[in-house]
Amino acid sequence: MLFRQGEAPKEVVLVLHGDIAGVPAILGRKSYSLTAVSVSRCIIAIVPRKRFLAALQADPEMTLGIVRMLAEEISEMQNLSVQFRLAHMSELAIQ
Repeated sequence: MLFRQGEAPKEVVLVLHGDIAGVPAILGRKSYSLTAVSVSRCIIAIVPRKRFLAALQADPEMTLGIVRMLAEEISEMQNLSVQFRLAHMSELAIQ
């Protein structure tokens, strides 16, 4: 368990190796919207929230990298949403 739904983010969990299921809320000011658990053996690094945000302010390349990563995740989520809707429409058409 890396974090639980409803907890306020206090640190960034960087997954250096392995996979997790969950989306961190560290850049927002809200609680986690879900629980994150490792789905395989992981190597992680914990970075306190204040230190992470200070690093983003100090390093534009790091900030751009985070923005790119988030944009890719949003794009993947949108693609999955479209695929789900198309599959659901196909199911309705068959019935």
